[in-house]
Amino acid sequence: MLNKAKVKTHALLRKSEKYTKTDMVYAARGGFWLVLGYVATALSSFVLALLFARFVPKEIYGNYKYILSLIGLSAVFCLSGLSQGVLQSVARGFYGTFFEAIRLSLRWNSVMFVLLLSGGAYYLVNGNDTLGYSLIWASFTFPIIKTLEIYEPVLSGTRNFRKSTLFRGIVDIGTIVATAIGIFFTDKVLVLIAINLTTQVLLNAIFFRKVYSSILHKNKTIEPGTIKFSKHLSLQNILSGAASYLDKIIIFHFLGAAEVAIYIFAQAIPQQIKGFVSLVSTIAMPKISQRSFIEAARMIPQRFFTGLIVFTPIVLLYILFAPLIFSVFFPAYQEAVPYTRWIILILLIMGNISDLVLTTQKKVKEKYVLNTFASISQIVLMLILIHPFKIYGVIWAYLISKSLTAILSYVLVRRAASYSPTTNN
Repeated sequence: MLNKAKVKTHALLRKSEKYTKTDMVYAARGGFWLVLGYVATALSSFVLALLFARFVPKEIYGNYKYILSLIGLSAVFCLSGLSQGVLQSVARGFYGTFFEAIRLSLRWNSVMFVLLLSGGAYYLVNGNDTLGYSLIWASFTFPIIKTLEIYEPVLSGTRNFRKSTLFRGIVDIGTIVATAIGIFFTDKVLVLIAINLTTQVLLNAIFFRKVYSSILHKNKTIEPGTIKFSKHLSLQNILSGAASYLDKIIIFHFLGAAEVAIYIFAQAIPQQIKGFVSLVSTIAMPKISQRSFIEAARMIPQRFFTGLIVFTPIVLLYILFAPLIFSVFFPAYQEAVPYTRWIILILLIMGNISDLVLTTQKKVKEKYVLNTFASISQIVLMLILIHPFKIYGVIWAYLISKSLTAILSYVLVRRAASYSPTTNN
């Protein structure tokens, strides 16, 4: 009976491929584990958000998220592009790229150590012990976390989505549970930051060791050009990484900690939905890496319009029911409802895979242009719009920048494709 169901499901997925233009069997196999892990993590994050909303004052939560944003901002100076390089190399059988990535990560993450330590010292000198000691603790733990996390793209590159989901899920849920327990005993920001970072170090170390041992005797060849390409990606990611954290930092400095908390809760559900959609990129990257540039470029319009058809009803339903959702789950944050209705609009461009195509096909020049435009436009628009429009200004800056970037990414793909041969560049 079970085998018959599997056969029928397999046949149905194959038939659907003429409409989706996707290897649906591959997507279903990988997607099952990724979706399972994401749902588990999302539910845990949701429970943690409930606890913060009910037991932690807005100002305290705003400070907590502000410190995490400062810590995250320091990561823009590490080799963030190594993960994508490792994923693509491992997918092609070059495991040596992973070992080289570890060596480079250890060297470059020392920049984060110096920045966070200096930031902590600055705040201590200026009498802010909470910020000072939090950043000092982060200086010793966060660089370690970023190095250990290099095991993740190895699992995705080998399409071992089950282990990838299990390991990432345990780290995320473990960190969430540890922080949740901490909330019941204290609302001290420093203690909650220490619990968060320390838990990540311990759990990531366990799984890093497992993955490292499992591929220790694999082919140690480094894929030619991948490390160089990863460095290019990392350089491009400096501005984009900064833009992703600066919204909270700008709101904190111009509007205050409570407004940061409101903004975070306005983002909470849309970001979870967006993260769920982003799983498609994780599943698709190994497959797209193996396609020629022309083949990958031809997939873009179909994927975009399919995404538009799927996401438009979700956006409309969320806009309609957002007041009810917040009144039930986040009654202390009712003022976030108008903002969250705007943020959910980002889903309408999530079907555009142009950026993913440029990444997998190693289009360095195009990626520089795209990432620079995306980051500068978002930062400049935020700084311009926050004064007259407050939180709305930050949200509108984000939406305008992302929309223009999506258009530009497709233009760059089309332009590059017109000069490309029918094989991979």
